[in-house]
Amino acid sequence: MVYPAGLRHRTVTARNPRTAVVLACNVYRPGTKKLTPVMRQYREAKTAFPDAILFFRLGDFYEMFNDDAIVAANVLSLTLTSRNKNSPDPVPMAGVPYHAAHNYLAKLIAAGHKVAICEQIGDPSKMKGIVPRKVVRVVSPGLITDSAQLDARQNNFLAAIDRADDNYALALLDLSTGELSACSMAGSASLVAELARAEPAELLLPAALAELSGALKTALGRAALRRDDNLADDDVPHYLDGSVARPLYQDAVGEHTLAALRATARLLRFATRSMPEATLPVVRLAHHDPDAFMRIGETAQAHLELVRDAEGGKKGALLSVIDKTITPAGARMLRKHLLSPLLEVAAIRRRHDAVEQFLRHGRARQQLREVLAAVADIDRLAIRATLGEATPRDLGNLRDSLLAAPLAQQAVASIEGLSTDDAAPMFNLDVDLLPQLAAHLDAGLVDDPPARVSDGNLFREGFDQALDEVDQLRQSGTALLGALESRLREETSIASLKVKHTRAFGWYIEVTRANVDKVPESWRRRQTLTHVERYLSDELQDLADRVEGAAEQHAELEAALFVTLVEEVARSAQQLHALATTLAQWDVSAGLAQVAADCDYVRPTVDDSDEVTVRDARHPVVERCLPGGQV
Repeated sequence: MVYPAGLRHRTVTARNPRTAVVLACNVYRPGTKKLTPVMRQYREAKTAFPDAILFFRLGDFYEMFNDDAIVAANVLSLTLTSRNKNSPDPVPMAGVPYHAAHNYLAKLIAAGHKVAICEQIGDPSKMKGIVPRKVVRVVSPGLITDSAQLDARQNNFLAAIDRADDNYALALLDLSTGELSACSMAGSASLVAELARAEPAELLLPAALAELSGALKTALGRAALRRDDNLADDDVPHYLDGSVARPLYQDAVGEHTLAALRATARLLRFATRSMPEATLPVVRLAHHDPDAFMRIGETAQAHLELVRDAEGGKKGALLSVIDKTITPAGARMLRKHLLSPLLEVAAIRRRHDAVEQFLRHGRARQQLREVLAAVADIDRLAIRATLGEATPRDLGNLRDSLLAAPLAQQAVASIEGLSTDDAAPMFNLDVDLLPQLAAHLDAGLVDDPPARVSDGNLFREGFDQALDEVDQLRQSGTALLGALESRLREETSIASLKVKHTRAFGWYIEVTRANVDKVPESWRRRQTLTHVERYLSDELQDLADRVEGAAEQHAELEAALFVTLVEEVARSAQQLHALATTLAQWDVSAGLAQVAADCDYVRPTVDDSDEVTVRDARHPVVERCLPGGQV
């Protein structure tokens, strides 16, 4: 294969989508051939992110070159072409449409690849010369925030590990929810068990722990293993600065704790490099103490079929039987509870108390579950707002969730005796429902917001005076164009005459070929097609300029208002996460109560003794699979 001057090829390691370490990259080095300005931009971006497939924006397409094009064409079933194909050194090339890029991006990420998004900075139509471009985001399996690529009912973790003597450290980051946790444990077996429990999408593997790669691939068949650079202890504070984990550094005691902080810093370094244009939205430091939970190794987890059945699916697992949660956050919380059983008797009883309350109060349970159907993934919506990635539809879903939250609170508050019941702490009726944010979103957004800001018509009439004035001008201009069309038909006696618009030609007057002789001499021909002629008149040009000016101003005002609204949501991220946690707790408790009601389950007696007594036991999975009476 021939590569352009200045490019030297490094071997691309083919990877199994389920396992293996990804090492593919192109490396530019000084060459003799002069590159075009665009290809110099490509070289700079690729040199900065050599281990990622580069989506390089050229107009309406993301283009890929060299090894990136070859790998992507294979994964995405694209046609592989070449740049400068008639020259002695053609460059392999493949591209995907900008408007459908998320579909192709999802396939590459599912195959374990990193993808660097190199965007055009600014509007090309308003610039002279070459359009500036830069990488704004690097997406990898552990750093996904697009809901279309995520399993709503499971966390999407990026994991990092470290070691101090015989102690191992594990740090987990779910960027989509802003959750960060770290812990340490003795022995590699415990580390592998914790990783199997978390089931990360991507794992940062330092060179010093390369000997664990075989065991990790076996235990984490679905994770992408990523070789990670060395991290000096002196660099740890730098990467912890500004994060929720920074205060822990001052309290660190001994190498055992520092190893967990090194793993945390490794995560934050990787994420920060992948998001050069954004502030890392880590807003919650989750408490994770492995000693507070029953240790379930990956082998026991598989044999018990807790979250996956023997074939790797979910339908035959215990979770599929007991998961009656309504919300995505509730589903994720229940999954954590199942994989991390509590050891403290008092804590176990508090959970049982909450389930019992919902079991005894069926009406409150039913009302809560009906209301929770309107609650979207508040955690992930808040993070998308914090990253500036939220869409109008995202904010519409958040608005509906916030409007439903007070109704959920009322349903829970209708349970008698909560103020004195031991389960009361599990219900947290004092949670902030963010009424002002809910009211502002409701007053601003239309009932069914569009998927993109560019689609327009985001806001209700009366939300912003300036927007209403421009919208009135825009609407009246459209009406004036319709009136002009009617008048021109009468003046020319051309009944089929139409005033139309396309993005390429703007506004024009369309006349069938049979009526060309009736066209006024003052009209100017714009385009000739098979059956029609297209014209432009001074009157139409003047009116079109006014209409398009109003439409452009309307779009700019809407975009600015939307950015302000997203920023308001981002400022409330901490409260939104707290609300999401409370709603998830209610959802889990009510869901388990629903399972108990449907299946006639009873509450177990839990104490500190070592005795386990089981009477008239039933297997929930077997019971569901076999006909009645055969259990």
